[in-house]
Amino acid sequence: MVNEELALTPTSLLSLETAKSCVTISTESSISIYDIYTNQRRLLILILLSLAGIVLPFSDTVYLPALAEIEHDLHASTVLVDYTISAYLISAGLAGFLWGPLSDRFGRKIILLVTFILFLAFTIVCALARTIAVLLVFRSLQGAVICASFVVGQSAVVDIYPPEKIGFAMGLFLVPLLVGPIIGPFIGGILSSVFGWRSTFIALGIMTIIATLMIFFFVPETHPHLVFQRLSRKLQKNSDDKNTKAALNVRETDIIMKP
Repeated sequence: MVNEELALTPTSLLSLETAKSCVTISTESSISIYDIYTNQRRLLILILLSLAGIVLPFSDTVYLPALAEIEHDLHASTVLVDYTISAYLISAGLAGFLWGPLSDRFGRKIILLVTFILFLAFTIVCALARTIAVLLVFRSLQGAVICASFVVGQSAVVDIYPPEKIGFAMGLFLVPLLVGPIIGPFIGGILSSVFGWRSTFIALGIMTIIATLMIFFFVPETHPHLVFQRLSRKLQKNSDDKNTKAALNVRETDIIMKP
């Protein structure tokens, strides 16, 4: 996905004329990534990333009311069942150091999509688990991948918001971290009491599918260098202005992104 070209349609990231206005012919000038996004576009991306991020804390607590049922159904000790919580949190904390550098290398969107798809697969395995060992292993894997929604999501927010607006943006982005642990046990308690503990993972899977679709269809790539590379290729292909082509035909190290 990193190599796909930016489609300059009326509903795309920006039109050809708007893109040209972002390009300064003088090599001593600078190009700001923030000029690409309107305030409405930024807010939409922020809200979608925030909503997708609720999967992380929700997954942590949604099956807590069903721990006793899991213990009975899988013939496991209380300690082993409780370890599924610890394993999830530990792996989420440790794996966070991995996804940030990977998103810098390959892009924010592709990492978010890959991790959400993996999380969905691991959630299905958890819902079908017949032994505590399987549940323990795949809860660990769940934590290792879903932490990307928080780590990479923060990076995407920083990509699109200028420094003077980061405080507001991050405040809104972090709301799910407070809401998720609250609604998780409430919803999980209802589901597990009516449909059994496996239904909590089914609900989690449905939520993950919705989050994945939101990111796929409505969240663009936000990494500044990748956005500029796609934009410059598209402009060079579509522009008849030799000066514009010349301005775009510079090394990435010559581009200064305004703070």
